[in-house]
Amino acid sequence: MIWFSILIIAIALGVLYWVVRWEFKPLRNVSVQTLEILSGDREHLDVPRRTEGAVLVRQFNRLLARNRKQQRELSDRQAYLDILLNTAPLGLFMTDQRGNIEYINPKMRELTGYTLQELKEAGLRERIAESDREGTLVSWQNAISERYAAAIDFRFITKSAAESWLHLELEPVYSKSIFIGFAGSLRDATNEVKQLEELRIQANRDTLTGLLNRRGYDAAVQRTITDARLFNESFQLMVVDLDEFKAVNDTAGHEAGDGVLQKVAEIMLEHTRETDYCCRLGGDEFVVLLLNCPIERAEKIAQNIAFDIANMHKDKNIVQVTASVGVTSLREDDEDEQDILRRADKAAYKAKHAGRNQIVVEP
Repeated sequence: MIWFSILIIAIALGVLYWVVRWEFKPLRNVSVQTLEILSGDREHLDVPRRTEGAVLVRQFNRLLARNRKQQRELSDRQAYLDILLNTAPLGLFMTDQRGNIEYINPKMRELTGYTLQELKEAGLRERIAESDREGTLVSWQNAISERYAAAIDFRFITKSAAESWLHLELEPVYSKSIFIGFAGSLRDATNEVKQLEELRIQANRDTLTGLLNRRGYDAAVQRTITDARLFNESFQLMVVDLDEFKAVNDTAGHEAGDGVLQKVAEIMLEHTRETDYCCRLGGDEFVVLLLNCPIERAEKIAQNIAFDIANMHKDKNIVQVTASVGVTSLREDDEDEQDILRRADKAAYKAKHAGRNQIVVEP
């Protein structure tokens, strides 16, 4: 009886073993195949014959296929992105939340001359021209601390020690409303800045004589008066009004008149310093601004200018042109630049009505 019971138990255990093995065999196969998928040796799971496991495996294979498709799409997009970054005409970079550079593209290396590692070690800060450094860094830090977009122009010292103007733009980057850093672009703005400077100069210069025009005069006289009062320096203003200039145009033509104006400009520049301002306000009226110049010295300059103007065409068949000159000093009670200009104009008017080719000084 005991042996019979033992036999029954042994048979039951054997049956149980084979049942368990049969039931869990698909799971073992799935486990092995999953490891093969992770290692890249297999693309999908084999569908088992049993219905319960087959449903689960099919669902897994569908998810696997969808994931593989997404990976291919991401890989394709990354390939396009790499080409765009590597061939972009702009220098592109990315920073962390603190503004530390973490990525640069080839154009960025070309513009600056520095590698990513070099920029990580010292950043852009030490390579900004000293005259622009403070303002540029303030704008940069404000953009980072406030997390707003910014555009900054500054002079940059490249690795080859060349100085160039760069235009930088920063844009904050958020991922699911969380600030993660900045994306930025950099381009060479040297030619653009030079062109703007040339336009600014042209806008302030008389095209015929090269002297400052009325617009240039307005800026120069305001700046000069401010400096004179700030540093307690003398400032003289001279008005040079040509005599008989209309007769030149009437008898010899406007081309000859233009030549006279150009020669007068040359004479004025010859007798003044580089720090002085020579201006043509229009027609035949000229102005000279003399900062840190005593009135006696200004009168001597006026005499030299008037003498050379009176003698510039003595040997030519052109109506002789002379100059009536008025000189005056900046006074404490002058409210603005118009006061000193009006006084110099009146002095030149007195010189003209005193017989022309005269100099009148109104201290």
